[in-house]
Amino acid sequence: MPHKPKRPCARVGCHNLTEKTYCTDHQINNQDTYNRTYNRYQMDKQMDSFYKSRKWQRLRRLAFERDKGLCQRCLQQGILK
Repeated sequence: MPHKPKRPCARVGCHNLTEKTYCTDHQINNQDTYNRTYNRYQMDKQMDSFYKSRKWQRLRRLAFERDKGLCQRCLQQGILK
């Protein structure tokens, strides 16, 4: 099956040819921009603050130590490594 022809990078002013939307030089920059936009407008700030709280971190550490790092499903099925 023939490959799709390469096209210019979607970044304004970049003329590198690529098979994807962005060339390898600008792929990372585009992901960083997406992440910043997500964090600013879509991320649930209340949930984020909960998972960064000392109370949650302590509880998580205690559960991790109690379960020896295994998930609940692995513990129920008796999967040990």
